[in-house]
Amino acid sequence: MRDITRYQRNINRGLDKALMEAPSLQMDLRSARLIVFSDHHRGKGDEADDFRFSMPAYMAALDHYLDAGHTLLVLGDVEELWENSPNPVLEQYPVVMERENEFHKRNHYWRFWGNHDDEWRNPSQVKKYLNPYFEDIVVHESLHLRMMEAEGQLGEILFVHGHQGTLASDRLGWLTRILIRFIWRPLQRFFKIMPNTPATDWRLRCRHDVAMYNWAAEKQGLILIVGHTHHPIFPSSSHVVRLAEDYRNVKDISVDPEEILQARADMEFAQAQEKPSYFNSGCCCFNDGRTTGLEIIEGEIRLIRWPDDIGRPLPEVLDSADLREVFHNVAQQGAPISIPEGLKS
Repeated sequence: MRDITRYQRNINRGLDKALMEAPSLQMDLRSARLIVFSDHHRGKGDEADDFRFSMPAYMAALDHYLDAGHTLLVLGDVEELWENSPNPVLEQYPVVMERENEFHKRNHYWRFWGNHDDEWRNPSQVKKYLNPYFEDIVVHESLHLRMMEAEGQLGEILFVHGHQGTLASDRLGWLTRILIRFIWRPLQRFFKIMPNTPATDWRLRCRHDVAMYNWAAEKQGLILIVGHTHHPIFPSSSHVVRLAEDYRNVKDISVDPEEILQARADMEFAQAQEKPSYFNSGCCCFNDGRTTGLEIIEGEIRLIRWPDDIGRPLPEVLDSADLREVFHNVAQQGAPISIPEGLKS
């Protein structure tokens, strides 16, 4: 419990700082059109490039949201710069960069840096490498959005990558980057390992989800939207029901104790949440070529997946909620939750 407490304290410090230093923006709920993607991990196109399978789905999504007039938020880890230097990555995906730049030219583009592309926290590096693709772009750590209606402010949203406060990804990121570039990358290429899935280190991911939720739950009127874990989070009653059903099914048919523990921990985490205050967009580098994200449109927040269930280049809405209700339900301070029993087992 001592380590968990220290971990939570560090997360709190990192997110408090990101909120305090975030640029603030007002947006009317009725006109809001946002699409949030994260964790592309674009590489050089080789075996270690986790984005290459998802590129078709992501390009289809960009075309759709560009035509619909959305603002695109990319929440960090867009380029895989722990494994690569910037130029080979940027040169590998010129078409993707050009399409994202269409949003930028309309002032409908927000770029954030994560732990795997924290090189962009340095304005001189942004100017050197990104400005040729996005004129005068600024890469942010966070964004504080105040959602408005005619009667006044409904609530607040903090957008941030989500690694803030962690030891390996934030406070010792410089060392982790060296180890990955010179040790992990050659092994990944040789053995053709694809680790970037929501199941990777599920115990650490679950602990991190709890810490993210606890920070957000203590904030009145605020919801937190992050990436980082590659695991979509959408708090809703239907989500709790699905996870409970998944756990029953896994428990009945699985012979893998780790799979059962993971399903139990995910269910218990969802059941424990009092407030719908923590959302996660998932990632753009699933092995099956799919991409998940979060839409804010027509007064709703939606978890979506590209392509749809039958493979068409369309968004599949996996879950949705009325943002007015969400903000109503996070108006009061909530209680922190503990690590799920399934994780302690």
